[in-house]
Amino acid sequence: MKEGMSINLSVNVRCPYCGLENNVILNIDSRFIPKQIVTCDIDIGGCDKDFVIDPRFKITADVYKIEGKYEYGKEGYVCRLKHV
Repeated sequence: MKEGMSINLSVNVRCPYCGLENNVILNIDSRFIPKQIVTCDIDIGGCDKDFVIDPRFKITADVYKIEGKYEYGKEGYVCRLKHV
């Protein structure tokens, strides 16, 4: 990430003690995302116990072949794509 760039991400995590789904805001400001202590939200029926989350990302991408010739027109690039 560029220096000074920060992303706030809302993540739902399930409490390992009572099973309640808690909403956690992650403030990501570097390539390293540290473990975080979360308290199960008693205000929405949770058990008020602390647990640790270890956030990580998995990014997937679809890949397509460009078939035939492609040209730039009114609509941008026009071509046929074939999913691999």
